Amino acid sequence: MKIPLLFLALIAALNLHGVNVYPVSVISEYSSSNPFRGVENISLPNDGELIDTQYFSNTEIFENGTTYKRIHHIDWTSPQWDPSKFWPYNTANHTFTLDIIEADPGARWRAIRSLENGSLFSLGWVNLNVGTNHVNLNNTDYDPEVVGFITEGNYKFNKFTHSFGSQSFGYEEISVAVPEPSTYALILGIIAFSFASRKK
Repeated sequence: MKIPLLFLALIAALNLHGVNVYPVSVISEYSSSNPFRGVENISLPNDGELIDTQYFSNTEIFENGTTYKRIHHIDWTSPQWDPSKFWPYNTANHTFTLDIIEADPGARWRAIRSLENGSLFSLGWVNLNVGTNHVNLNNTDYDPEVVGFITEGNYKFNKFTHSFGSQSFGYEEISVAVPEPSTYALILGIIAFSFASRKK
């Protein structure tokens, strides 16, 4: 008798844990089959992956907890040239957005871009605040190898987006979705059914 009771308790505990698990949404309208193609050295979650919090931290997603780099172009003559890292919209305007739910005092970010000579150019620092934060890069008449941003300080966010150009598909997003109320109802229903079965 004790074993079935422990089994039902385990099921209930697992279902209760599920209440606090959040699904990740990864979207790339540019390339639905290969989201964020050309991004270097950041830890992207998988579409539909479940996580234990309703937010990401900068240390979980970005390179060294500070940097997002979209690799746009590698020297055609380079022996390490990789076609999968060439991106045709490197000259477009770019907007990066972070929807922040918590930020340490002094947390900030700035856009970065490669210049024609290959060196990295940084725009001025902008504070990161709770709410929606944007940083922009204007279009260029040359091929920058990299666009992206650098951050300082710690923060938590539930959505990161990158939009570029005027193309309808020029949009990428990583976000955390809060489960629908129906999901909670299903989980609680399973728990109730488990205990009802035990009672019978």
